[in-house]
Amino acid sequence: MSQPLQDDYERVVIAGRLTCLTPLSIGGGEPPVPRAGAGEAANVLAICKDGGGLPYIPGSSLRGLLRSGLAEDDPRRAGLFGTPRVNHSDSRAGALRVYDARWLEAGPAGPAVVTHTRNAMDPLTGTTRDGYLYTLEQVPAGAAFECRLELERCSRETVELL
Repeated sequence: MSQPLQDDYERVVIAGRLTCLTPLSIGGGEPPVPRAGAGEAANVLAICKDGGGLPYIPGSSLRGLLRSGLAEDDPRRAGLFGTPRVNHSDSRAGALRVYDARWLEAGPAGPAVVTHTRNAMDPLTGTTRDGYLYTLEQVPAGAAFECRLELERCSRETVELL
């Protein structure tokens, strides 16, 4: 009977609470939605919301944030995040799964989503640009989300890294 390597785990679940220290804009990747208001059209830069209208942070966004924390040449990067699919023989999935961060609470700020309406500025003249009124949706500072990561076949060092 072979003995497992020291400090290796078959599966690890990391769960926690992510609290926003500043307002967060978690765009859904969709183009701005025109909305009439006060006689003028405005573009709404909406955030990601679930079926109940509550904000969430996509797992792919959190995964990208974690991936950006490792250098391109770091050997742990391929193990955690996988390798690009150039052809089927040399690609592989990573050991890390990142789930959507679900809404917990707004914190002391109040509502789950706040909106700010702004005018876009022309960088050359420093004046407002006609027809460039937009509304930005944000999650306020103090808002909290429930996060969950899973790792398959990993070392204690990898768990501590995350």
